[in-house]
Amino acid sequence: RHRASVTTFCGCAMASASSSRSFPRIAEVRAYVAAVQDEKQHVQGADCHDVADQHWINGNLPCEGELLPIANPMSVHPPYKRFRKSWGINAMGSMVVEVEAEDGTCGVGVTIGGEAGCYIVEHHLSRFCEGQDPRNIELMWDQMFRATVN
Repeated sequence: RHRASVTTFCGCAMASASSSRSFPRIAEVRAYVAAVQDEKQHVQGADCHDVADQHWINGNLPCEGELLPIANPMSVHPPYKRFRKSWGINAMGSMVVEVEAEDGTCGVGVTIGGEAGCYIVEHHLSRFCEGQDPRNIELMWDQMFRATVN
């Protein structure tokens, strides 16, 4: 049974619950890569980036028969400006990150990073998530970001 009480704070009446549902904390963070590469796929790395040089995700915007370059993080360096694959965006491979809460609830995300990314997630970044309330997204993101910038 849920019982509410009224508390006065600075002259304002505020309702508060005497019993509220606790939210399960993050118990474990795991990361995976495919054990064996599927040779039929003909991919070098993360599937969404292993495309033809003219594909838009590789940094080219098709416009009336012309390919317009799309800016990317390496655009400031001429040898890597034209195609995102030229600087290895497709070289790392895909990975899956699984987050499990104390009650067994799991969430899954897919990204690039391959085996190196899995190692970083499990041996470094997981410390900022495990034991946290999964709703503390901004806090976990900020801690993981700051912990990876040297």
